[in-house]
Amino acid sequence: MKKFTQLNLIQRSQIEALLKEKSSLDEIASELGVSRQTIYREILRNSYPVNKDRFGVHTSCIHFKECVKRSPNNKGSFYCPNNCINYSPGRNQCLKKYPFVCNFCCKRGNCKKLQYYYEADHASLNYHENYSSTHNMLKTSNEKFNKINNLVSPLLQKGQSVEAIIMNHENG
Repeated sequence: MKKFTQLNLIQRSQIEALLKEKSSLDEIASELGVSRQTIYREILRNSYPVNKDRFGVHTSCIHFKECVKRSPNNKGSFYCPNNCINYSPGRNQCLKKYPFVCNFCCKRGNCKKLQYYYEADHASLNYHENYSSTHNMLKTSNEKFNKINNLVSPLLQKGQSVEAIIMNHENG
C-alpha cells in the first residue's frame, strides 16, 4: 500500500470507471493500492453539485416540503422563491452513503434534489487549484513579516551578511 502520495489523473479516472462498474470502496482502494479512506475523501472532496432548480422554485431545498409559502397562483403547490431566507440546499438521502454521487444513479433524470457528480478531470483540476492556492499563501502574518523586514533590511544595507544577522538575532 502506498503512503502519503497524491492521486493523479489516471487514478482519478480509474475511480470514475470503477464507480461506473458499481465497485465497492474496498475494491477501488485495493485496485489503486491506497486506503479506502483516501478514496472516501477523494469522492467527497472532489464531487461537485448540480442544481436542478427551475423557474425560480427551489426544489433542492431541504425545507421545500415544509415551506409555508404558497405559489402566487394559489394552486396549492409549494413555492420557494429565489430570495427565500430558509433556502438550504442539501444532499439527498441516497447521497449520504457510498457512492456519495449521482453519476450512475438510475433516478438522476427525475430527481429534483441537489445532485453531486464525480468526474476525474474536474477532480484533478480542483485538486491542483487547491494545492497551488494553499502553497502560494504567506505562512507568516504581515505583522511578523514587517517586524523581520524592519530588523533585517537596515542591517543588510549596512553590509552585514545574512549569517551574521541570524547569529546575532536568533531570538529576534
